[in-house]
Amino acid sequence: MTSSYAGEDAYFCWFYDLTERLQMEEKLANQIKLNLHHSKLASIGELAAGIAHEVNNPLTIISVSNTKLKKEILKGDISSKKILAGLEVIHNAANRIVDIVRGMRNYSRVDSNELEKINLNEVLTETTSLVNDLMKSHGIELSFISDVEESYVSGIRGQLQQVFMNLISNAKDVLVDCDTKQITIKLIKLDGKFVITFTDSGPGVPDNIKFKIFEPFFTTKGFHQGTGIGLSMSHNFITQHNGSMTCSDSEDGGAQFVIELPEIPS
Repeated sequence: MTSSYAGEDAYFCWFYDLTERLQMEEKLANQIKLNLHHSKLASIGELAAGIAHEVNNPLTIISVSNTKLKKEILKGDISSKKILAGLEVIHNAANRIVDIVRGMRNYSRVDSNELEKINLNEVLTETTSLVNDLMKSHGIELSFISDVEESYVSGIRGQLQQVFMNLISNAKDVLVDCDTKQITIKLIKLDGKFVITFTDSGPGVPDNIKFKIFEPFFTTKGFHQGTGIGLSMSHNFITQHNGSMTCSDSEDGGAQFVIELPEIPS
């Protein structure tokens, strides 16, 4: 810091060197991005087992249907109607695999900063489809309910998907010791906005931490179990999308996160 004095009727002038502060802020921002990236990679690893199982189901359907068609064709005792029905089963199973792979690729890709027209129905369906088997393996019933067909917003698909994935993952963690394990996601349209609620059957969020739950590095998880970055970055992502994100308790006592995003014309 430097200063100057030019006399009784003159002015004072102070100069502050902010170089060190700016360097620290940049370092902190880079560390947050790195932690978020590691968190995303960890969630991808957790998804892998569930996805492998989910891909195996349609693969089994394809294999069994193919073998059955071959046997019946070789016998010469099959109608074109049965062949078409068998091919339709194979086609649907193959499309299921395509959907799973596409969803995983979208989630794991490096995001651009360019806004695009996004259908929230598609992103939420894709996200819940990715984690459905994982939730089942933990005894959790995951459901997605929507009363809108066209739900278009302007945003970055990967960021929104990561927000949704983070909320589902957090809900999964709090349900570990609960007898009833349910996560319900609802999408509605209200006053020109799309409202997405994530509700779980857990113990809810204590009143003494609700006001700081979106603060960076705040976490109620044990050491090495959480970085405290997920909810903070999710809140920032939603804010950058001109939306809002709040936390409260549901009517049944579980936690409820509410996201509001502005609609754009379809």
